[in-house]
Amino acid sequence: MKVNFWQRSVDEIQNMLQLTNDNVAILEGTSDIEALESFFKSETHIAETSGKPNAKEVVKKLTLDQEVDNNRFIAICDNDYDRFVGKDYSKSWPKNYYYLDCHSLDSFILTSNSLIEKILNHFSAKSLLEKFDSIEDFKIRLFKAATPLGKIRLISQINRYNLDFKLLEEKARDCYDCNKLSKTVPYNNLIDASSLDLKDPMQALSKLLDLICLKKNSGAKFSTKIISSYKNLKINDKKLCNIANGHDVASILAFLIRFNSKSLNGKRCSKKLLENKMYRFYGDLGDHLIECSFIKDLRNIGRLEDFFNLK
Repeated sequence: MKVNFWQRSVDEIQNMLQLTNDNVAILEGTSDIEALESFFKSETHIAETSGKPNAKEVVKKLTLDQEVDNNRFIAICDNDYDRFVGKDYSKSWPKNYYYLDCHSLDSFILTSNSLIEKILNHFSAKSLLEKFDSIEDFKIRLFKAATPLGKIRLISQINRYNLDFKLLEEKARDCYDCNKLSKTVPYNNLIDASSLDLKDPMQALSKLLDLICLKKNSGAKFSTKIISSYKNLKINDKKLCNIANGHDVASILAFLIRFNSKSLNGKRCSKKLLENKMYRFYGDLGDHLIECSFIKDLRNIGRLEDFFNLK
């Protein structure tokens, strides 16, 4: 039977490796476990470290411990924006430290066309696809809508602005009146809920930054500074899923479902509910995870079957 070790410290994971013969998979948080647990072998222990910094510390200490076999543990973490700020540990950290493809777990999961289709079916919102030739086209539109916010998050990290996006999400979550939805929900500044046309990103950000910067009490001057940084931001990476934050993508998808679904279930779709469903649904989509880079890397070095129940 699989055992989950919630929020375990470095010492606890270290002791577990020394006292047992089982392998250990180190994940950032509980949502990672919920989405990925079904893919691990039953003998693999899962240690959740409550964040990437803790996971990195675990890997660092275990790697230096001569009493621990480095082949018996792996760590799987979000890339976030490390690839853009010179912190790509995939090139400098031990081979048992792996990044998920895309910006984060949520971003990676939402690149699955099968998952998006399953989500839309569950919330009776399949009509969203009628304006597109395929789910792939709809998915691209979804990630494009979230990309401006992703760039703002990157600018915040580079300049240590510590911008707070919670108020933005709260504003979106508070409105369930579909007669007012298209006008009052912040994400409608990024994408039109009816036509699914993308809005001008500069005009959208000018409005959204008022919500994002409000808690800093910095006013219009600070917003102008961020807009200037946005215009000057140079990103060579063209993969939208590396830039768009998965939580923003999920928030926009939930907003579109609420506006377009005819069912009560769909009209109540929140970001939190959508994410809960997509973590649960993802366990049925092993073919998508197989395409992830770290899975291919583990297979190439003959370690995949040590941890995962994947063919």
